[in-house]
Amino acid sequence: MEFIIEFFSSITGVSQGDLEKIFSVLGLIGTLVITPVGLLLAVWHYKIRRFSDQITYSANFFEPDSQGNMKLRIRTPAILPKEDILPNNLLFRYKLRQAIRRCTVDDPFIRMSVEDMDVFQPSIINGISAVFSEGIMAQLFQMKVQSQRLQIAITFEKDGGLKSQKIRVILIRDEDLRRIQDSKFHESVNFERSNHAYRLSTLAKMAKLRVLEKNLPSGSLRVVRPLFASFRI
Repeated sequence: MEFIIEFFSSITGVSQGDLEKIFSVLGLIGTLVITPVGLLLAVWHYKIRRFSDQITYSANFFEPDSQGNMKLRIRTPAILPKEDILPNNLLFRYKLRQAIRRCTVDDPFIRMSVEDMDVFQPSIINGISAVFSEGIMAQLFQMKVQSQRLQIAITFEKDGGLKSQKIRVILIRDEDLRRIQDSKFHESVNFERSNHAYRLSTLAKMAKLRVLEKNLPSGSLRVVRPLFASFRI
């Protein structure tokens, strides 16, 4: 620092004592400016990372409770690092971020272009395959397995606070998704937690999309996709 002060003193003609005072004032101003800017960047970074660091797989199913009513159960079979699943491509990340920003409370489904979804959805399905790897290997060795047809959709639900907002892969049995279309069944469902009511709303929207997307021509964007999962028995 002394060398810098001597250098500027020699070329400006300002005394070293005055330059020390000037640098001290500039340092104070820099601290006052950089600190709030740093905090804002930290908050921005947190908002970005809250959905980009991991992929949460959410299993949704119905079971009778002690009173014989159907209760929605929500479980998390896996949380996988995003870097292990999605392409490490800046343009793809930007497009995904824009798609997430377009998600709303009323429409939580992540939609990208057909070309990008052809990358996004298979990557997500590959992640699910890791969860069901034991069943896949059991099939390979011709062991007894039980298979289940599931429906999946990739969401970014914005009903809660920042901690609850993340990329979620909704997994539900095909038969359960069909049951949700029955208004009587829908109205009779109970919840483990009150905030799970929003998930039932998401599942109902998912069921409607599945019906609408059945009639779309080949190659069209489909938010709801089928998946066969196998388990060793």
